[in-house]
Amino acid sequence: MELINPNILWGLAAIAAPILIHFWNQKQARNVDWAAMKWLVESQKLKAKGFRFEDLLLLILRILAFIILVLIVAKPLIDFWQKNDTTQLEKIHILAKDKATINDFKFEINEALTKKESVYFIDNLEQKLSEIVTDFEEKDIQLTDLQSISKAMDLNLSKSKIILYIPNNIDFKENPNVFLPKFSEINFSNKTEKNGAKALATNEYIYLNAEHKLIKNSTKPSKKIIEKEEIKVAIETSNPSENNSIKAALEAIKEVYGFPFIYDKNNPELAIGNGAMKYKNADLIILTNGLQSTANNVISLNENPNSGNVFRAELPTQILEVLLEHYQMISPNNHLSEQQLKDIFKEKTITNHKDKTLIDKYLCMLFLGIVLVERWISLKNNK
Repeated sequence: MELINPNILWGLAAIAAPILIHFWNQKQARNVDWAAMKWLVESQKLKAKGFRFEDLLLLILRILAFIILVLIVAKPLIDFWQKNDTTQLEKIHILAKDKATINDFKFEINEALTKKESVYFIDNLEQKLSEIVTDFEEKDIQLTDLQSISKAMDLNLSKSKIILYIPNNIDFKENPNVFLPKFSEINFSNKTEKNGAKALATNEYIYLNAEHKLIKNSTKPSKKIIEKEEIKVAIETSNPSENNSIKAALEAIKEVYGFPFIYDKNNPELAIGNGAMKYKNADLIILTNGLQSTANNVISLNENPNSGNVFRAELPTQILEVLLEHYQMISPNNHLSEQQLKDIFKEKTITNHKDKTLIDKYLCMLFLGIVLVERWISLKNNK
């Protein structure tokens, strides 16, 4: 059940009113002696004491009346024909414009076409495919392509199951969450690309080995080499203790991995700190304390250098990750695992009021019936 006006549910707090009134009336009851009292039988006296059934029934009816009245205003919707069995849903297959992905799932796509199920390319959700074509121009998937699925006007997403076929090398760094319709299945191809990672050459070679571990070694690797005799660093912060924390993080990276940092504020290659935007000509600017910038050479860290994370080595780790990417020491197609990819995708509920029935008129009839019964019992028992 869905509600058009869910905020009205706060009105359910009103059910406290009949409960409080009931107990107040119970509190106000008192025994009054009168002349004929001696003629009452003992059983009638006992019946008059305590919590009578009629009172309980009246209380329940009054609470129900309040609840139903709030639901009427909230306007509930129910899909009487909704099927929980996803096998009954229409299947819609959406393909990335990627030949390796289509080749991996060629059997599944052909089977879908044979069954006359809907098949689309992800960049054109208006034109169905009648056959698998391989002469198309490949196109990298953008986040906007994935997000457009939930907004597609021609797809009946509330009664369909989306089956998505995409490569596993999509860059999700800018937006780690992608929302898809409720009934979705994601298939990732095992796309492999040539390793484009580079090595940094100082007095030794710094690079990621086959196990994806960062090492320094005197043996020249079979990678493209970036020569760096020194990396000029400018630390610019508004707090001396933050300055010391950042320098300690850089020194840890220098000691363990051999990055040739020298501290020089004259034309630095790397500027870091909450005041690093002062060095606009630096090749890389790392802003701390959550500061943001849209410049291409700026990376923002949420870390406060004075936080406890510094002492847990999180600041050096984050700076190191930025440096590895800046110097292209990480492969541009550094694939995420299937589980990591699936964690990125979130469910988005598709609301289609046309497929649902507004039941407020039935609730009005029920409300009227409850009120009539409550009034009849109340008048009968003089309550």
